[in-house]
Amino acid sequence: MENLEINNESRQQLSSDLFIPRILICVFLFFLFLLLSDYRRTDLSTSVTYALIFVGLVFLLVSIIRRPIVHFDATALHIKNAKGDERLISFIQLESVEQTLFNYGLSSYFSMYKINYMDRGNLLSFKVIVNSVGNPTAKFQKAVEAVNPNVAF
Repeated sequence: MENLEINNESRQQLSSDLFIPRILICVFLFFLFLLLSDYRRTDLSTSVTYALIFVGLVFLLVSIIRRPIVHFDATALHIKNAKGDERLISFIQLESVEQTLFNYGLSSYFSMYKINYMDRGNLLSFKVIVNSVGNPTAKFQKAVEAVNPNVAF
């Protein structure tokens, strides 16, 4: 990876912070906790079902919280993981940006993209969930095409 200068002022966020899904999952977890705490009034199979849904939602919430945050500026992607480590991917390294099946009819608020890039001769990829509000994808595409017009969108 190239050593690129980090400039926080010109960065724009590409990935969504998934704030609304986080809140909704927390509300569902709260109500499931209330249902589970009243286990004496419910039968065992219903309690097990609630417990399984609760565990599934906890895993979903943890996976949402641990998703990397992706910013971009005029020359590179800045990917910050849950630990706070940051990785830079120059727009020169990008090969393609593809919409995933998540985009087709499933959501008008969120979109998911697969970003393919070259690193030390290997083709690598990662997925990013983008909030459709404010159209950060169009700004990202314009910034990438200014540096590397060969990237397939």
